[in-house]
Amino acid sequence: LPLGIEEVYSAVEGFSTNLDAVLCVTGYYGMASAAPLKIFEHYDKMRRANLVPSFLGGHLAARYLNPNGLLMFTGAGEVLEAPKPQTLAFSATKSALHSMARSASHDYDAFPRTATVFALCP
Repeated sequence: LPLGIEEVYSAVEGFSTNLDAVLCVTGYYGMASAAPLKIFEHYDKMRRANLVPSFLGGHLAARYLNPNGLLMFTGAGEVLEAPKPQTLAFSATKSALHSMARSASHDYDAFPRTATVFALCP
């Protein structure tokens, strides 16, 4: 992470240790199929932009979210509709994000049953 987790904890604790919402709105879009060698560089950029901040948001929510709080991820509706080979890295990372949101919504060890966890799919 560009910012160390200790700094993130300090920043969050400086505001409140009981957050009403954690909104993960970061994202990056790009097009690339599996053929070019740059697909690995493209995937790494997508992972850092689409998944890493969402993992951080989920982690912070697990630590600081109020029992009736909201954890929102930003997904992508297009990856749920049909295969998108021209956006392979984007589709892979957003599909992983959707899986993460579904799993978090059932992670009762980390989040209270009264919390709302979902992925917005623009």
